[in-house]
Amino acid sequence: HTQIMWWVLLVKIADCTETIMFILRNKDKQLSILHLYHHISSVVIAWLIVRYYSEEISTFVSMVNCTVHVFMYIYYFLATFGSRIQAIIMPVKPYITILQMVQFFGLMLYALQFLMPNCQVPNSFGIGLLLNVTINWYLFYKFYKNTYVSSKIKQ
Repeated sequence: HTQIMWWVLLVKIADCTETIMFILRNKDKQLSILHLYHHISSVVIAWLIVRYYSEEISTFVSMVNCTVHVFMYIYYFLATFGSRIQAIIMPVKPYITILQMVQFFGLMLYALQFLMPNCQVPNSFGIGLLLNVTINWYLFYKFYKNTYVSSKIKQ
């Protein structure tokens, strides 16, 4: 499990290159608190799991997150085929954000198990994970509301 989690950590660090590219290309519109918090906290959580808890919590969090990323990157890949394909797949975009929020809600429930008596993972990690996924859920919810709900109201 530890070796898999090292690979996950490397992927999370690689994900941060997107943030670096936004900064280097002056894409300030794409650089949000959600984006920064999500990528930085993902690296921190992955590192904590590798360093301290990889045997205890195995790879569940990463498996769930990678599954969501598969759908997200399929969408991004299809979007590279031009405006005609983008118009076809555009209705799917809000559902990807919903899938991300469902992921975080599920991870909130998962984090609660670390607060149970007899759990070998320290409560502090469970509290930290619960706090992190709750913040991520809130930031994605705010993004969803501002991007998809508010824009429909304005139309």
